[in-house]
Amino acid sequence: MQNQLNFNWSPYYEDIGIFGKKGEGKTVRAKQLLDLIPNTPRWIWSPQRPLENYNGYGEPVKSIDDLRYGAFLYDGDYTRENFKRFCTRAFNHIRNIVLVIDDVHEQVTKQFISPEFESLILSGRNRGISLIYISPAPAKVHNSILGSCSHIFAYKMTLQSQIEWLRDNFFGNEAWLLLSKDLRNKFYKSENDPDQLPKYSYLYRKDTDMKTQIMIPDLGNYLTKPDPINDTESLNLQSDQEKQLDERNIKTSQQDENPKTENSENTSITEN
Repeated sequence: MQNQLNFNWSPYYEDIGIFGKKGEGKTVRAKQLLDLIPNTPRWIWSPQRPLENYNGYGEPVKSIDDLRYGAFLYDGDYTRENFKRFCTRAFNHIRNIVLVIDDVHEQVTKQFISPEFESLILSGRNRGISLIYISPAPAKVHNSILGSCSHIFAYKMTLQSQIEWLRDNFFGNEAWLLLSKDLRNKFYKSENDPDQLPKYSYLYRKDTDMKTQIMIPDLGNYLTKPDPINDTESLNLQSDQEKQLDERNIKTSQQDENPKTENSENTSITEN
């Protein structure tokens, strides 16, 4: 177990999944990730108390049509039809942006995902679009989402089925650490397991790594600042990308004054 997270993230190229029960730190983690890339454009879709949970992380807008290149927090009607429009607008109009999709399980099932969302997931990387998915129920999330994640953060769970899914797909038997020991012992026993991980503890794994990191954060600082993160590589990459995007950002501001319709074959940001 450790309190120094070895984490290198390439925004625009890699997606992130954050899973765990309510109150364990998923939203805090998402904001900490955004804090690493403060100048990166982002759109946030968060059906539960968006202005409270993401205050200061984007300009609130009520209409999908008002979303453009920059930092925006959608605060309109959270219907499935509007989510499809959210995905379509991002896919057709935007390049080089991070999208935060909170409570992603509300938009998909294990068997169903809308074509608009799936296109964003499967082809968004070619447009420099990366996503941060948040859900308490990874076992209920569509495989297209889970298969796109380069990074997984898993917080404590309460259901055996969710733990078994994390065990089988990401963490092996270390996933059982996310369940309280009284419940864990019904399904899995190890003499070396701790009685209970402290609050806000989590497992982390990158898709290219063979080893799971078991993180015990500094509880006194967890809610006010990020965990210690080895983020030099990701921040340097972001700095280089921002320099390359300076001219593109100017063009975007000009184009956003007269946004194209969502059915347009051209995008509002073009790659030269």
